[in-house]
Amino acid sequence: MLWVEDRRENDFALSALVQLQKCPLCGSGDIRTLYPSYDFRVSRAWFDICSCRSCGYVFTNPRPPEEDAAAFYHTGYYAYQPQKPVSPVAPPAPERGAGPGERILDIGCGSGGWLLGQRRPGRELYGVEISAQAVEAARGQGLDVRLGTLEAARFPDGFFDLVRLNHVLEHVYDPRRTLLEIRRILKDDGRCEFEIPNFQSFESARYKGAWNALDVPRHISHFTAPVLERLIRECGLRLRAMHFVWFPAGIAQAAGYLRHEFTTWRRLCLEMRANRSFPGRAFVPVAAGGRLAAGFAVYWWRRLTGKAKPPERHAIAVTLGKSS
Repeated sequence: MLWVEDRRENDFALSALVQLQKCPLCGSGDIRTLYPSYDFRVSRAWFDICSCRSCGYVFTNPRPPEEDAAAFYHTGYYAYQPQKPVSPVAPPAPERGAGPGERILDIGCGSGGWLLGQRRPGRELYGVEISAQAVEAARGQGLDVRLGTLEAARFPDGFFDLVRLNHVLEHVYDPRRTLLEIRRILKDDGRCEFEIPNFQSFESARYKGAWNALDVPRHISHFTAPVLERLIRECGLRLRAMHFVWFPAGIAQAAGYLRHEFTTWRRLCLEMRANRSFPGRAFVPVAAGGRLAAGFAVYWWRRLTGKAKPPERHAIAVTLGKSS
């Protein structure tokens, strides 16, 4: 179900959203709604988080039509902002890179920040991005970035040594199709690296619809490790490594995280008040702040004392290769 808080703030044709009756991953009609989540960034609307009882896949429902997806990314979206050029003498980017002479593809590259950090003599760098604004910014830095989806780019078979998707797989409409295309364009000894939010994380379980990494409706999929592993195998890819990542990792990230969570909890409380299930507006900041503070305190206590297990961490980082 979709709820719209204020249609006057909404410039989008929400009536065009696609309501799914079957699991988009396995086709089963046995799906259930877990809870709603609110998009306060763009559409000012509520979306359901649904789960398939047959395969365990979790997804946003309804979803924008794929051809209209870019409209739900605001112009200030962090990955779309212009990046500073990286000088030839700059040190390597802190993220994993590739060797000299390799072909590298960054899917969902935004304005090309990571690719700029991978510039080395002899390397061929490519990007794919759905935002025309971001593509223009990346091309302005001299990067070869294609506008559209990975499939539409039509790269040759066995072309890339490294394919990267940093927090992108949760955005794509058909993750199976995307992974199959990655398998096709990877060299036999190539690798694919990506990171995604972990739906089985402590924050997800604690905050449910207010968890900031749901980011509806831009995040189409909400993966657990078992569902992801099975999908990888079905697509003919080999899991080289999987580990779980903490977040936030610093003060700036923690501040942004808290702001997002507080705003979402405040919206949830206001919705309860509108439905006469909440005592009054004066208690909204208290309830939102208290709920967030309690969860954050437990989170950090578990994290610092070592009681949190790796599968409870915020994100899943994966390295893939082709199956032999």
